[in-house]
Amino acid sequence: MEMPLARLCGTLGRVCGACTRQRKCQVPCVRTWSLRTLSTGDKDHGGNGTSKETSESPFTGPQHPPGGHAPVRLGSKRRPLSPLERISRLLPQEALSQEVWDLRDATAKGLENGQEERRSLKSPPPIEQGYVEGGPSPTVSGEKPLGVGELVLAEYHGRFRQEFRKMFQLQEKGCLQSPWGFLTHRAIMGHISGTVMRFSGGAPVLVRRPSLEEYVLLMRRAPTIAYPKDASAILMMMDVTEGDSVLESGSGSGAMALFLSRAVGSKGTVLSVELRKDHQLRAVRNYQNWRKAWSLHRGEEWPDNVHFHNADLRAATTLLSGRSFNSVALDMLNPQLVLPTVFPHLHTGGVCTVYQANLTQVIDLLEGVRVSRLPIHCERIIEVQHKDWLVTLAIKKDGNSSARVAPHTQNDDNEEGKECQSQDEEMENLAEPAHAPFGTLPYIARPHHHQTSHTAFLVKLRKVVPQ
Repeated sequence: MEMPLARLCGTLGRVCGACTRQRKCQVPCVRTWSLRTLSTGDKDHGGNGTSKETSESPFTGPQHPPGGHAPVRLGSKRRPLSPLERISRLLPQEALSQEVWDLRDATAKGLENGQEERRSLKSPPPIEQGYVEGGPSPTVSGEKPLGVGELVLAEYHGRFRQEFRKMFQLQEKGCLQSPWGFLTHRAIMGHISGTVMRFSGGAPVLVRRPSLEEYVLLMRRAPTIAYPKDASAILMMMDVTEGDSVLESGSGSGAMALFLSRAVGSKGTVLSVELRKDHQLRAVRNYQNWRKAWSLHRGEEWPDNVHFHNADLRAATTLLSGRSFNSVALDMLNPQLVLPTVFPHLHTGGVCTVYQANLTQVIDLLEGVRVSRLPIHCERIIEVQHKDWLVTLAIKKDGNSSARVAPHTQNDDNEEGKECQSQDEEMENLAEPAHAPFGTLPYIARPHHHQTSHTAFLVKLRKVVPQ
C-alpha cells in the first residue's frame, strides 16, 4: 500500500504546484507540504499513511494555516500585495509565526479599504441612464416635449471644442450610441428641447431640436451644399421677401431650396431645377424630412412652396415660358451658359446671384457676360469668411482657475512675504470659479484652432435697361 499512496501524493503535489503557479495562491502550498509529510512514514508504521512526523508537525490541520485563516478563493479578484506579504511568501509557510499572520491580515484589510475608497473617489456615483441634469425644468407656455418622429440634435461640449454632435430621428426602439455610453430614444421622449441628460457612462449630453442651419449641415448630402454663411449672404444680395418668385438652378442636396422656401413664405414660390436625377431625389427627401419634423414640432405645416424639376436649364424654354422671377440663384459649373435663357424671365432691376467655388470660374462667368452682350451689370464679388474665437476661463492643468496677480515695486520687498501669503490664500479661495468675485479671474481670448475654410465666391449680377 505504500507505493500507491506515494504515487497518489506525488500526483496531488504536482496538481497543487500547477495551481500555485497559475493562481499564485498560498493555500495550495500548504496542502502540498502536508501531503508530502504523509508520504515520509517508514516501514515500521505498516504503510498505512500515518506517521509521527504528521502528528508532531506544526500544522494540526492541513486545510488552514495557523490562526484559522481561511484560504483565498481561486476565482476572487486579485489585489496588490503589501511588502510583508511579498517577503513572507518567499519563506516556508510553516516557519511563519502567529504575529506575522496577524500583521498580514491587518495589512490586507487596510489595502482593501484604501482600494475601495479610491474607487469611490475616482468613479462617479451610479447614474441612471437618461438622468436629467438638475431635475426636470419647468416648462414655459407653448413648449412642446420631444416626441416620436421628431429630429433631435445631441451635443457634448468639451473644454475647448465640441466632442460629439449627432442628429437623428426619435424612434420607439432607437438608441443613441457614443464613446461615453448609450442613451435610449425612449428616455429622451417627453423631455423639453434643451434638456441636459446623461449617457450610460455618466457624460452629459445636451438634447434639443436642430435649427435649419444645423439641419442643412448634418442632413444627408449628394453634392456639396451651399453653406449657411453663404446662403444668408445670397438672400441678402437678392433681397428675398415674402411673396417673391425665385428661380434656383442646381438643387444639389436641397439646402438653398430650404432657405429660399422660408424666405418667400406661403405666398411665394421657388422653382428648383436640377440636371442630375439622383441629386434631385436627395433634395426632395431632405426637403420633405424637414417639413415633417417642422409639422410635428409646431403643429402646423411648413409651406409647400418649392417645386423640383429634373431638367437642363439651357433647354428648359417650355418650363420657363410664361414665368417671371424676382431673383435668380445659380449654383452650377458653367452658369454663363444659361444666362441667355434665364435673364429674359428676370424682372428688370432684379438680381442674379452666382455661387462659384473657384476664382477661375468667376473669370469665365464675367467673360461670358461680356461676349453675350446681355444687359447685366456685375455689382459685387465677395467671399464670406467667419472667424471662430475661443473665449473661456484660464484653467490650469490641475483643474483650478488662474488668478490675476498685481505687480509690485522694489519698495514693497519688505512686505513680500505677507503679500505672497495673502496671494496664496486668495488663490485657494479662487480655486472654484463659482466663488470668485466679478473681474478677478483671467480669460483666454484668441482665435479658435479650428476655422472654417474657403467655401465659395458670390457674384452679384443685376439686370439693367440698356441705353
